[in-house]
Amino acid sequence: MNFGKMDRYISIEQYSNSRTTSGAVKKTWTKLADIWAQIEYKTGGEKFEANQEQGFNTVEFTTRFCAAINANEKQRILYNSEYFDILYVNVLERDKYYKLITKRKTVWQEQ
Repeated sequence: MNFGKMDRYISIEQYSNSRTTSGAVKKTWTKLADIWAQIEYKTGGEKFEANQEQGFNTVEFTTRFCAAINANEKQRILYNSEYFDILYVNVLERDKYYKLITKRKTVWQEQ
């Protein structure tokens, strides 16, 4: 693994429910960690869903081991003011590295 390629600083966030002072459920994203990663843009496409045209990109982030990353929780990555939903976590070289398979969605609306 070439550590020099891990030159992008990303944030790992986790979805959670919390309660407001009035008792209502509030959906929030909590930052868990800031780590260095390598980014590889893999595939992209478009589809029509809910009366909107949506584009998506599959993006792989390779990171060193980070205890905050959990494949069983709903997590996402914040990078360059864009959000990437983590779909799958692939463990490499006996827990030394993670390859995070993510999807970035973009919605276009006609004006």
